[in-house]
Amino acid sequence: MVHDGARGPSRPHRERQNTGAGHHPLELTYDCGTDQDADTKIRTQRFNGVLSIGLTDDHDFIISLPHERSTEETGVTKTTISGYADM
Repeated sequence: MVHDGARGPSRPHRERQNTGAGHHPLELTYDCGTDQDADTKIRTQRFNGVLSIGLTDDHDFIISLPHERSTEETGVTKTTISGYADM
């Protein structure tokens, strides 16, 4: 604990881990990768949007929407799977 002079002891300093009241940042990320062996090529794309809404200085409401797309090519066959992913 830190002594703050005439005002008495103060709370220990801690780093803010949240957004803060009234703030609402939007984070967008994208990742792409390719795996390939002798006869198969797999391309994966991931997109994620995260919205944090600061309700108070200590509490946030967070919404995350991850989306994934995977394409596998084997010879003349091409298969694509796309949709919302697990977190």
